[in-house]
Amino acid sequence: MNIITNRLKFTFHIDNIKRDFIFLSLQREKNSKWWGAKQLDYIIGDEYKALAVCYKDNYAYAMFKRQGNNGYELEKRIRNNDDCLQDCIAKEVEIEKINSCDEENFINNEVLGRLLLNYLGSSRSRFSNLHFSNLTGSLLKIPSLKIGKLARSILVAQVNLNYIKNTDNEFLLNVSMGNYRLEKDIRAELRNAKGENKKQLLKYLKRPRYIIDDGKATLIRWLGSEDKNNPNSTYIKAGKKGKKAHKNFLNFDSLADFENSKAGILHQVILDMRKYLKSYLTVEFIPLETKKCLRFDRTNFIFTQQNKATKKLNSIIENQSINIIDLVNNEESQNLVEKIKKELIPYFQNETLISVSNHDINDAFNVRIIRDKNYYKRNNIEDKYLSSENNIQRQNLTIESIPTKEIKAIIKTIIKELIIKQDISRQKISLFDWSKITQLSNKKWIFAMYDENNDDNNQNKSLTFMTINHDGSFELDTLTSDDNMFLQTHKYDEYKEYIEQVIKQEKKAESYFKFEGFILSENHDINLIFRSDEITLPNLDQIKFVLEEQEKELPEYLSNGFTITNIVQDFLTIYPQFNNNEKFDIFCQELKNNYPRHISKKELYGLIKQYLGGKNNSASTKEATQFRDYLLEKYQVRFTFPKDNDSKYSFFFNNININYFEETETEAHYFVGCSVEAINSSFKDSCHLRKIVAVKNSQLVFQDLLKTMDVDFVRTGQSTVIPFPFKYIREYHNLSS
Repeated sequence: MNIITNRLKFTFHIDNIKRDFIFLSLQREKNSKWWGAKQLDYIIGDEYKALAVCYKDNYAYAMFKRQGNNGYELEKRIRNNDDCLQDCIAKEVEIEKINSCDEENFINNEVLGRLLLNYLGSSRSRFSNLHFSNLTGSLLKIPSLKIGKLARSILVAQVNLNYIKNTDNEFLLNVSMGNYRLEKDIRAELRNAKGENKKQLLKYLKRPRYIIDDGKATLIRWLGSEDKNNPNSTYIKAGKKGKKAHKNFLNFDSLADFENSKAGILHQVILDMRKYLKSYLTVEFIPLETKKCLRFDRTNFIFTQQNKATKKLNSIIENQSINIIDLVNNEESQNLVEKIKKELIPYFQNETLISVSNHDINDAFNVRIIRDKNYYKRNNIEDKYLSSENNIQRQNLTIESIPTKEIKAIIKTIIKELIIKQDISRQKISLFDWSKITQLSNKKWIFAMYDENNDDNNQNKSLTFMTINHDGSFELDTLTSDDNMFLQTHKYDEYKEYIEQVIKQEKKAESYFKFEGFILSENHDINLIFRSDEITLPNLDQIKFVLEEQEKELPEYLSNGFTITNIVQDFLTIYPQFNNNEKFDIFCQELKNNYPRHISKKELYGLIKQYLGGKNNSASTKEATQFRDYLLEKYQVRFTFPKDNDSKYSFFFNNININYFEETETEAHYFVGCSVEAINSSFKDSCHLRKIVAVKNSQLVFQDLLKTMDVDFVRTGQSTVIPFPFKYIREYHNLSS
């Protein structure tokens, strides 16, 4: 089966583009006085009515309508705009040589694609007074807002187009989120701000201002003078301390939720490109063929089902003691201690193994209730956070961040993390039976990854190698930059060189891949894992179609009780097994008595649940299900989004299970989705494609490790996206830092 991703193939219609547009490049000279978005706003301004702008390296590119504009005149006007801007070189550029690297004279395919995408943010009104100079440098989309009321903070989607080097006009279309706040709120916060927070707010106020274009659900750059703008209606891109700008990848509770999700925004942009840009480019998906699909068999899923989790963990932590340490010591923390004790009992069946004290206990699991680090900093108190040691496993819980409603899930995570820390101390995997997987048994494997806690580039990070034996025992060894200072030869030096060589190749090609891990088989086959920005897409067309069906009102000829009663009689003729069912008699009587002239779709569904459904108005009974299916099949009346497994596979095949594909002799790709049973009404994150590279004449051996991602103890309740031994290495880095 083919997988669809956000990788798109563009075919540019050059003659049409040249017919309708002209392009300018604006180059920043080494000693020039302008730089960045705000300066470009001033240079071009609102009088030029640029249709789109994008930035690349030291150049800004602007696109204008050919009709009514002359490239030479535009160059001249911009050059003469102001004496202080004479170092800005404005020049008309051509598009004949699409693959040219001559940025001074030609637009390459990356810039052309981005300009056309950003053009979607321009006004298409037939009234010239509503046109504006589109200088955002990107395509910004905002969610539905309440009419007549400005939100103090809005989550804005920035649609990005990234060219894939060494391809025939292939691009990745992605959506990232940013938080935009009203300028007046930033200024109000600044009045009481101090230190680093004050510096950050002042930086925000130097950024461009935006106003909302209600007609296009997008932001427009404010090009008026700064002292004349209205802080009550201008927005600035500015984060809120402690809050991450996040929007679910996909929501399908309703059509509005879908359209405001990242996948819905991406879908609409693709539709807009095909509708409004069809004269200038053709957009096609590039399908990938799956070679192997591994369905989650849940054999190794410990935490998904309570009974299985309890039984499995009982055997792992038998006779293991656990100690709760309350370092907050107030009424709230004491209540939390009691809740934790209650939730621990199913796992630690002997209650004497659960203790509460004011200090750590050797050889015990220690759960420490502490304050957030900001609390200790504010009050000039020593931070109570402590990491684990060889004989002391610790899990720190900050009381400010614990939602009491999720205490059951938190306990599972605590136990999992403590077991992994204990495994590292004992150097033996206990959460997964390594010897039971055919491809792994009787073989030694080595995994390696850089320390992600270090912000330096990979060459200066420590590289940790984890050697796993066939019985699940393992050793950990770290190679640091210091190991080479005294010309010592480390047993893993050779492998580090391979990793660095491939990373350099990827960077040289301006690849969109990021190195994540190293794998070495017993036969000395080396495979490297890279994460990409390419994501898999569910069946967005079908999802939107079904949601639109779901939200359609009943057609007029169906919207009265007598018509629905007649439909019930037709239904009973086709399904005689329900003829003597009194549920339908009561249902029809209710329709005749109370809805003779009009019934809404919502009211009809409520009656189906009430009279044909089961307990708690459930619509899952045979009577209710069969009648709803009949209305859908014959009259296209849909009440809910289908949640059966067949429908889920149809909608979300590209987001479930472990899929391995596109293999050559040295490269393969894969992605890890979720299990079909885990799908409810949203996906928090997208599934990223990962590339496997076999180096030094190695064979691709990664297929043998697919089962190591069929576990849910790395991300509780979810599978892991890279083999789980990397979780052990990460945790080892945390213990060592």
